[in-house]
Amino acid sequence: MRFIASSRYNTKSLAMLNKALRKAWHNKLLAVLHGILWLFVASALLLFVLSLLFGLADSAAVWRNGVTALLLLLFLTMEDRIFGFLAKRALLPGTETAVTEFLTDEYITTTGAGKTQWKYSAVQCIAETSDAFFFILGKRSGQVYEKSSLQGGTVEEFRHFLEETTGKTIRTI
Repeated sequence: MRFIASSRYNTKSLAMLNKALRKAWHNKLLAVLHGILWLFVASALLLFVLSLLFGLADSAAVWRNGVTALLLLLFLTMEDRIFGFLAKRALLPGTETAVTEFLTDEYITTTGAGKTQWKYSAVQCIAETSDAFFFILGKRSGQVYEKSSLQGGTVEEFRHFLEETTGKTIRTI
């Protein structure tokens, strides 16, 4: 069987890839760190609001803590978008779009920079959202395949093909 899918590596798709990388690895240390940061943000915002209510807002430390909490809140809610933006800036010229042909023993990706052959054994994990499939190649690298661009079969056939050829179960995120 032969499938073809294209990819656009824009900020949105790279943000989704970052989320897939984060969810696929289930990094316990990162989860604990996120929990601690959320706890800090919640307590700092609560203290800031209470300080405003009780007239303690004149202190520079109160405002500094409130701004710090808001910045952390912004980072926590936009983490994937921030890292997607940074990843987009790091892309090599010509790799913004890719067309990938999936064969039974390998898959071939063609970009403006060249052609690369990949073995399915390089794929450590496969994740899926409603819009795309993600091949996780390592803790900091992966590939995006948009479902809307899929040719050669249905999404269900492609999912079955990937599970058979890689021997991996696809994780829904």
